[in-house]
Amino acid sequence: MTGEYWAELENNHHYIIVDGEHDRTYYCPAEAVANDLSRILNDKNKKISDLNRRLYNIRHSVVFEIERKLSDTTEHVAFVTNEELAWEFCDKHKDCSYHQIHITKYRNELEAKRAQVPCCGSCDHASPQIKSEGSNIIFCNSLHQEVNEDEYCCGWEREP
Repeated sequence: MTGEYWAELENNHHYIIVDGEHDRTYYCPAEAVANDLSRILNDKNKKISDLNRRLYNIRHSVVFEIERKLSDTTEHVAFVTNEELAWEFCDKHKDCSYHQIHITKYRNELEAKRAQVPCCGSCDHASPQIKSEGSNIIFCNSLHQEVNEDEYCCGWEREP
């Protein structure tokens, strides 16, 4: 008897699955079926607890937000879990800064900021995407030329 579920013989003629987690029992007519179902339920619980542990570790990791100053506003660029990467990016760009955040505290606010990244792909000056040789190329109405959607946009505008 290992795990939270196990099979037991009841009244010498049928089997039950005992739920040790919720202190309940479930009727099962055959021993093989009861043992199989108990094993499946224990495996599912083990997988769920492993996924919960991984999710807990991810949510409690250190996250840095990179921001860049555009004229009179500071705009979100990216979230990274590696401080060296944030430092290298900000070292290359003089109008850049980064700071540590706790990802679970302001989750909805951070998700909304992902749509406000000042790149050509999220700029109001960008026209619909044109697929070209496997990469996403868009036309910038401000610069009057083709640009890559991941490029940093110096004239970035977004409707409020």
